[in-house]
Amino acid sequence: MQVTIDNVNYKAIIASDLQRDGIGIELHNADKNQFIAEIFRNDKLRKIQFNSTDCQLPLEVLKQLIEEFETCIGREYQD
Repeated sequence: MQVTIDNVNYKAIIASDLQRDGIGIELHNADKNQFIAEIFRNDKLRKIQFNSTDCQLPLEVLKQLIEEFETCIGREYQD
């Protein structure tokens, strides 16, 4: 996912995390190469978690990030 809203270029990256035992989708400010937020499927805890930095984020970007998570990762936990 790549989208530009309010002159900010956002990019989503799928990333697995062995230490936290799961996979997530990270949202970055593509121009600054800066992490903004993630939706993470924690397979060990069997939870979907949202983490973000302290910043303002357009709702449309968050909606697209959720759609991308549902499409590319899903809610099916792995053992």
